[in-house]
Amino acid sequence: MQQLIGKRPNLQFLEIDATSSSQFSQSANYLQAGEPVTILCEGLLMYLTLSEKQQVCANVREILQQHDGVWITSDFTSTISHRQSLQDGPAYQQLTQTISNLTGRSPDNDFQTLESARQFVYEQGFHLVEHSALNVMDQLSCLNILDIQAEEVKNMLAAQSIFVLTLTAAPTDI
Repeated sequence: MQQLIGKRPNLQFLEIDATSSSQFSQSANYLQAGEPVTILCEGLLMYLTLSEKQQVCANVREILQQHDGVWITSDFTSTISHRQSLQDGPAYQQLTQTISNLTGRSPDNDFQTLESARQFVYEQGFHLVEHSALNVMDQLSCLNILDIQAEEVKNMLAAQSIFVLTLTAAPTDI
């Protein structure tokens, strides 16, 4: 990353167990008081159980309660969109299989529909704004590097969304 963007004092990469409240809260030591934060994750939640997802939400919520900011993720997907991506994209199938082999976990999607994912997010104390992943299609620089056809990626991204989460007043039903 330093080669790509140089050294930036306000950018931290930490290897933590996102389901560990102690590791997650210790990571807040790197944050500056009064400064907003952006928490990013991609490809994590779909490999976690429902209780692990709830713990990650609680950990992120705690950080955002202490620091204003947002959580950006593409991980609140539905079983329907996951199946569609698997059918439409051989590259997505291969990626999913590779991750499953490396982690020993298969995608475990607790959300049958996107609406059930939205409801889960709300119950965890977040407001959600959804953006189509196709909105970034023209900004992808990896297509040539990875020798992936744009049409194949377009099919993969068609069923994907990017979610921007902010805190609601209080989590419900926790």
